[in-house]
Amino acid sequence: MPRYYSQHGEDCLLWTFFGERANGFYVDVGAFDGRYVSNTYAFEQMGWHGICVEPHPVSFKILRELRTAICVNAACVPDPTTQHATLYMEKLGYLSGLQGEREDDVNRRYEKRGLTFDGFDTVDVPAMTLDRILSENVPGGKPIPIDFLSVDVEGTELDVLRGLDLNAWRPRVLLIETNTPAAWEAMSGYLSGFGYSLARRLAVNSLYVRDPRDVERIQSISVKCWIEPTPHPFGAELTPQQHVTGYQVNVPAEVKPVRKSRLRRLIHRLFGK
Repeated sequence: MPRYYSQHGEDCLLWTFFGERANGFYVDVGAFDGRYVSNTYAFEQMGWHGICVEPHPVSFKILRELRTAICVNAACVPDPTTQHATLYMEKLGYLSGLQGEREDDVNRRYEKRGLTFDGFDTVDVPAMTLDRILSENVPGGKPIPIDFLSVDVEGTELDVLRGLDLNAWRPRVLLIETNTPAAWEAMSGYLSGFGYSLARRLAVNSLYVRDPRDVERIQSISVKCWIEPTPHPFGAELTPQQHVTGYQVNVPAEVKPVRKSRLRRLIHRLFGK
């Protein structure tokens, strides 16, 4: 069984959804150091392969040393002609992003952790579309089956997806951070144009799928797991207590799965078969 490292049990939910199979392919945009609150580290530990994308120069060095996945140091942008972007960095690292107008939000999140936010530093980082990243790093450069795509980039998640041909790559599951109602509504509206519908919300993250059967399956999963102790890569003083000790996640299913015997009885009652 895998050990889980995500923030709210997202990796546990997906591991159950994919039938605990020991092979698959993921894409992780905003991978940070590759382990701290990671949605994909557990899958790599269980034999999966994938691509991790991270623009933060310090985080990326740790990511590249830790993970066996293909690691790309870049910010994901919607415009294929963009080659560089300004990254607004802060000392926690994982709240860094391409939006500089987030100081009030970041300050609030620092205060919640008992930390002082000293403002952003800026650095110029490589930038490219996710389309290009995938094309340059998958065998043959052509679309392959992607089991799930995780995107957590502190406010520009929609821009990441605008730089990806969802009709060509067609990830089975999209796990996207949408931590405001406006972000959630905008993301759902955009993805509906590609046949994706919201399957479930798990804390600040939204899961989208195309297949209605996948919606039912995701909603029927109870998320019960232990999140492993994981120190912050930039220092123990930045590690919240729950990540020092590890913690239990227990989220009930949103709907109860229909038992096959019950389903057969229902079909017999309706159709006499």
